[in-house]
Amino acid sequence: MGSQGLKHRCTVHRRSAVGAVLAGLLVVLPAAGQVYRCQVDGRTVYTDRACTPESTPLALPPLQDVPADGVNHSAVRRFNERAAAQAQAQRQADAAWLADYEVRRQREQAVRTALVHGDVIRGMTPAEVRRAWGAPTRESGKMGKSATWVYVNGRARRSVSFTDGIVSAVRYSERAPRRRR
Repeated sequence: MGSQGLKHRCTVHRRSAVGAVLAGLLVVLPAAGQVYRCQVDGRTVYTDRACTPESTPLALPPLQDVPADGVNHSAVRRFNERAAAQAQAQRQADAAWLADYEVRRQREQAVRTALVHGDVIRGMTPAEVRRAWGAPTRESGKMGKSATWVYVNGRARRSVSFTDGIVSAVRYSERAPRRRR
C-alpha cells in the first residue's frame, strides 16, 4: 500500500473522529436547552420538544457551574461547615445529656440509700416517702403546689413539706410529756 492510501485512511479516521465529537455535542446540547412537560396517554412525559404550539418550557433552576477540576469548592465548603456545626451541636447535646444523667444517677443513688435506711430526704416524690414511712397520719394542702404530711408516733412527730410534688423540707420534733393535773 502506498503513501496515498495511508493518507486517505488518516483523513477518514480524522473525519470520523470530528464527526463523532459533533454528534456528541448535538446529543448534549438539547440537554442544556428547554424542557417541556406533556401528558401522553394519561402519563407525564418530559421532552425537549414542545407538545403543542401553545406549550411553554418549564422554569428550571440555572445549571450549576463546576470548576475544571470537577470539584465545586463552595459547595464542599458549605457542606463541611454544616457538618461541623451539626457535630458541634451533637457534642453539646451529648454533654447536656451526660450532665443530666449524672444528676439523675446521683439522685437515684441518694434516694435508694435513704429508702434502705428508712429516711426521707429532699427531692423525694410522694411515692418514695410512702415507701419509706408509709401513709401519713395527717395531710394538709394540695399536692400540686404545696402540701404537708405529718407522721405522729407517740411523742415523736415528723413532718414532710412538698413543693410542686417534691420533698422540700423534712422536720423532726419530740413533744414534751403532758403533765397531769
